[in-house]
Amino acid sequence: MKALIGFLLLAVIAAAEPVKSAWAEYVGSVEADEVRWRDRFGRQELNPRWELLKPPTAKWWSTGWGLELEPVSKGFGSETELAFVGYRIGHRRFTFTVQVEVPRDSRLKMGLVLFDKAGNSHRFAVWRGPRGGIEFVQKSSSSGPAAHWETETALPVLSVLSYSSEGHKPPEKVWLRMEADENHYEFSYSANQGETWIELERGRATRETGMLNPLGGMVGPFVERSY
Repeated sequence: MKALIGFLLLAVIAAAEPVKSAWAEYVGSVEADEVRWRDRFGRQELNPRWELLKPPTAKWWSTGWGLELEPVSKGFGSETELAFVGYRIGHRRFTFTVQVEVPRDSRLKMGLVLFDKAGNSHRFAVWRGPRGGIEFVQKSSSSGPAAHWETETALPVLSVLSYSSEGHKPPEKVWLRMEADENHYEFSYSANQGETWIELERGRATRETGMLNPLGGMVGPFVERSY
């Protein structure tokens, strides 16, 4: 009995709490025409515009007061299930923005990811650093039949030291943005509710990294667990 109680306690400690996104917005444009759609996840069911990568084995999302995602795997491979909801891309030029909570658990990363039809992915995530600060990562990978590669760029910003000098704590929520124009992508973040944006120069994904055409792909928020 003591061993069973110890196992259950360990399982509770190891479990990661869901991470929340308050809203997400897609803006696609063709010449002078613009399509804008924002979801605040206020419905009890996920809006049918959102799609999943594959049929889920369990319900790892909830809505009503924002979107809560619970990590179900650590990988982006074709055989893994990812806590991700995607909006189907219908434009070569678009902007996708999402407000996310910075995970309290340092094992969790939350952000946005784009999957194209060729098996490539580009993701931009935030997590809690070991000293309580906020760090970002831009990661690109391919699981397609033509190539297998993965690159990761760590982008440490909003450190505890820089905030302590101003008498502020790191924000609990940040806005993440991906801008796409044909095969060129830029990632940026805002820590003050969109008043100012910091573009991450090292977070660019171009033709050299395998992303050729976003049309028909999916973009949306995700959460993953590191081990």
